[in-house]
Amino acid sequence: MKRHLNTDAANDPLGGDLTASPAPMQWALLRGRSDPAPSAAGVIPRQRLFRMLEEGMAHPLGEHSGTGRSTDSARAWYIWGPAGTGKSTLALTWIEHCDALQKCRWLSFRDEDAADPSRVLALLEAALLERDAFLALRHRLAAEPQLSATDRIWALSQALEQQDKRQILVLDHMERMLVPSLASLFLQLLVTAPGTLDLVLISRRPPTASLEATGQLAFLDSQDLALTLDEARQMLAKSAASITSEPMLEEIRRECDGWVQPVRLFALHARRYGSLVSSLADVPAIGRFIREGVFDRLQPAEQRALSCLADAEVLSDDVIGAILSREPVAVTPDRKPSAGSLDSESAAARTERTDRQPSAVRLNRESLVELSVPVEFSTGQGAWFRLNGLLRSWLLRQPREGVNERRLFLSQWFADRGDRISAVHYAAGAGDREQAVEIASACSESLLLSHNVDALAKLRPTLTDETIAASPRLRLVYAWVHAVGGQFTLARALIDNMTGLDAASSARHTALEAFIACGEGDTTRSEAAAREALTHQELLSPQARVMVMLVLSSVARARKQFAEARDWNRQAASTARYAADFACESLSAYDHSRIELSKGNLTRAMQLLQSALEQFQLQAGGSATASRSRLFLTQALIAWFRGDWDLADRLLAQGLPEAERVRDPAALLGFCVRAMLHQAYGRTHDAFVAVGQAERQMQHWRIDTANYRPVLDLLKIVLWLEDADSARARSLLVLLETSRNERTPELFPMLPDLQQVLCIRARLKAGDTDGALHELANLQRSQKHLPPLAGKKLYAMLLEAYGTASKGAEDKALRLLKEALELAAEEYYIGPFIELQQELAPLLRRILGTEDHSTETGFLQLLRQRLRIDLSPPAVASTPPGEAISERELAVLELIAQGLSNQQIGDRLHISLHTVKTHARKINVKLGVRSRTQAIVRARALGYL
Repeated sequence: MKRHLNTDAANDPLGGDLTASPAPMQWALLRGRSDPAPSAAGVIPRQRLFRMLEEGMAHPLGEHSGTGRSTDSARAWYIWGPAGTGKSTLALTWIEHCDALQKCRWLSFRDEDAADPSRVLALLEAALLERDAFLALRHRLAAEPQLSATDRIWALSQALEQQDKRQILVLDHMERMLVPSLASLFLQLLVTAPGTLDLVLISRRPPTASLEATGQLAFLDSQDLALTLDEARQMLAKSAASITSEPMLEEIRRECDGWVQPVRLFALHARRYGSLVSSLADVPAIGRFIREGVFDRLQPAEQRALSCLADAEVLSDDVIGAILSREPVAVTPDRKPSAGSLDSESAAARTERTDRQPSAVRLNRESLVELSVPVEFSTGQGAWFRLNGLLRSWLLRQPREGVNERRLFLSQWFADRGDRISAVHYAAGAGDREQAVEIASACSESLLLSHNVDALAKLRPTLTDETIAASPRLRLVYAWVHAVGGQFTLARALIDNMTGLDAASSARHTALEAFIACGEGDTTRSEAAAREALTHQELLSPQARVMVMLVLSSVARARKQFAEARDWNRQAASTARYAADFACESLSAYDHSRIELSKGNLTRAMQLLQSALEQFQLQAGGSATASRSRLFLTQALIAWFRGDWDLADRLLAQGLPEAERVRDPAALLGFCVRAMLHQAYGRTHDAFVAVGQAERQMQHWRIDTANYRPVLDLLKIVLWLEDADSARARSLLVLLETSRNERTPELFPMLPDLQQVLCIRARLKAGDTDGALHELANLQRSQKHLPPLAGKKLYAMLLEAYGTASKGAEDKALRLLKEALELAAEEYYIGPFIELQQELAPLLRRILGTEDHSTETGFLQLLRQRLRIDLSPPAVASTPPGEAISERELAVLELIAQGLSNQQIGDRLHISLHTVKTHARKINVKLGVRSRTQAIVRARALGYL
């Protein structure tokens, strides 16, 4: 990727004294240093990042803005992240995507450049100026030898303006240029260069404050550069077939946290050897990359400190300081590491650092970023962060000393700060069962409701039944653990027949009963228990009172009594604020968002969730929590409803792993959204794989079957109906109807309505239009009092349009569909249209299949993009083009459909860029279209693709 032509000639022979060679030779030697390399094989076009790079720009990369040059300033993009995040590859593919490679010069700085500002200035001058302009500048420098570096930058900017040539300059490895003497020169270049110049700066370090202050930089960081699941799928598409399964793709992306280079190396390993490994860290090439690209770049003391930090799952500056305060970072005579361990060091290095103390290693969040150590900053974690998962996995595989001691220290550290769940986790990890049990027995409802109960669940098999039975406190604690984890049968077994409870424990017992019944979907029983618990609320902790009020809010929401639900939610939020319990506040915000979601207020629900996540950044600790994972997953669901599928994918990448880490049953919601995303993209097989993943995970966690099986069965029905497998869908619906009960699962209150509308949809597809419309009318009457988008009202309206059209009343059906579109537009409620696109295709073509889209709202434009059906009117779609497409044009058309740029198509077919553009113009003329997107749709309709 970073190969450049004629690089040796531009280095040592010239050194810093460029006047030693004739000026024409200087230009030729230095010019060769800035030749861009061709893109590497197997690179994927990252359209998502291309859009981010282009956002807010008045004109495309490398093109004139249309304004006067004298008033324009250079534009600059700053792309930064650790080694292997795909920075340079992204820049090159983006430039190729913009068909601007011929305007590009590429300078990749080296360590020796930083020591010689004169060399850097000469490289810039040769890269940006044509030969005559360079020679003229050289004559001026010879005549005015007193010119400073600042004067030379001004002279270069003036020469660029006189040259009047659109150019792109990529400056790679800018981290080597961020020393003060050189950083000021690049700052001056950015400020003074004319608008004919576009700068792309690539660095392993974040920009300096002075660069940011210019306001001329657009940024991409390592979080933006992380691979999405779809990008990982594309990267691995040409590898062994065994790694294209959806579970493995998700596991690969999750393990590497979207780190680009390890995924690429894994793909090469699988393609070459055809064998899989249990962890990416086991691939030799990936291990070498981590060692050489990250670890070996650190000083020995920093290496040892980093290996110690790997024992902590989450980090903050306080945690780092606490760990390093007790860790020796120098090898002293009484502590000799084993050969090959991360603590080993050369004799010379030991001699130099014999007297260094732990405080000499000044690692913190900022310094780790400055050292290009891959770290992950998740939304809602505030000052907390973690090491990249793959880097941490690699570090934990290396020989290290004092592991258990560090974990016990971390256990005590978290316990002292009130985070008992993390304390249990580290104590259990260190093998200290007694300390883990002691901490567990002191857990409160607040901790159990909002934190990671995975550590307590893993500790449970080590405790005998007699130990738990002998302690009412432990019985209540583990009943909460089972209930929070969706194991309601096990929870009931622990609290049934509890005798000899004092008044306070009895009130807690009743509150727990309400929580269990709510989770099971028994609204009658949960309401009765919750109201009884509140009659003794003076005996309950504030956290237990909040939980009971949220149970009553959930019951009211399931019954669609939204005003009552909001009243209970306000009381819960007020109690949480009065108790200064942020964890309970976040649960109240989550409950409020679900009320708004049930009413169809997607925008308001998303705002509440985002606000809660922002509060997490300010107040919450770094440990994974169920409340935070649910905020992410609910946001992902809303993003899917609104057609923002890239956002939904990113939110799932954050929320689903966290839900799995804390054993939160809400992971089921994440798997369902994942399946719906696959189906929306037309990947039905992958959608069913996600359903299988969900079922296996729920079984592994021993979650009660009644709390997940109906959800997955209805999801299968949705997939079968969209996949034109109505017979299987109807048989499963009949089976569900025979076993139907009146319970409403707390996590999926929409389940009864969903089952009813799916029955109606199946009847419509089976041809029972009259019966389906009669049942639909009954459903609509029962929901008449609800807000316009509440429940399944929008879904029912679309089914009515479909049924009405099936009976021949197309005008009425069109009116119904237009009304539905107007209702959905305010909230961008796209999901139901995507689910029913096959049934609604004829009507949607009548409304969206026009040629003039200039007056469309953003909602209709997004809906058009998301639909997979051909929206062209049938008469147009069936008309063949006037002239047949040639074999070469067809090859170009196929590559256009794959999303390749003109330059990439030319490289693939070994033809010039001009020839590609000519073929593209002819294709548009022959198909009667005006854009690439229209050409793809038209070609598919005509059978070319």
